Amino acid sequence: MSRSDETPPVAARCAPLTPDRPLEYQQLTWGDLMRGTKAQLQALGIGRGLMFPGEPGGPSLRAGLATTDPRGFKVKVSKHYCNPGEWWAELEFPGWPEAPTGYGEGAEIRAMPFAPGVTVNKALSLWSDCYVGTADALVAAGLVPAGCFPGMTGMRKTRVTIYADGTTPVFPLHAVDSRQTQKPGARLVEKAGPNGYRVLVRISDEEGEARLARHHAARRAWEASVKALPRPVALTQYMGLRLALQAASRPAQPKRALASSRLSLVHDAAHAPLHLVAGHSAPERARPALRIVQTAGLHNS
Repeated sequence: MSRSDETPPVAARCAPLTPDRPLEYQQLTWGDLMRGTKAQLQALGIGRGLMFPGEPGGPSLRAGLATTDPRGFKVKVSKHYCNPGEWWAELEFPGWPEAPTGYGEGAEIRAMPFAPGVTVNKALSLWSDCYVGTADALVAAGLVPAGCFPGMTGMRKTRVTIYADGTTPVFPLHAVDSRQTQKPGARLVEKAGPNGYRVLVRISDEEGEARLARHHAARRAWEASVKALPRPVALTQYMGLRLALQAASRPAQPKRALASSRLSLVHDAAHAPLHLVAGHSAPERARPALRIVQTAGLHNS
């Protein structure tokens, strides 16, 4: 899903958790996002009895941990990139529409045949069309002059720039002119797999702006469709209700003092994190939040 429009600022993403903010919970358009320690996430029923990404015997950091929450909703757990001992948990709801991807519409979101051995995708980039094929196929299609591929004599090792007029800066004598690369028709050639190449052909500013406008319109339509759906309660609220029901169903026991460790779900409006709430377009303080606190010692039960 496309989530860049809801990405928090870097300072907020990297600020370490503190005792008065032990668990960060955000309800975003695409789903719920949690940040916490392993113990805090497992207290919500996420990944209990499992090794988290990067731990010995656990999944790799790249793959992350795919699991479910107590309601059966899919959750992906990934390591926090700034703070040791913290993880992200992304929770998506089944049946919700997928967010728009890329900058095209209809068939443009897929690679389409362009010429024998060459495909084109007009949705991967905002300012370029992407062509993929072998060197011979790209030359035959008129996209790249013969001998102008990365690693060939006189060409750069990984990328080759071809200006709109068909000229190529001679390596290593001439540096790439960035002004020339912004003109419609300028091309960037790079490797794509063991036997293929990718050619990015610059489009006009007008076409780029039109793509951006279509993308924004598609995203607004998607957001409206998602906000019209009934949203499951936050997992913190669900777990609090479940604990309350379990406590109400247990027979009364004589009060006695005992030493133990327990989890308390504490209402904490003062420290409720700022986040986007479904149905609102700007960050605001959430509805009364539940704060998970680990307590230990003597208490009455």
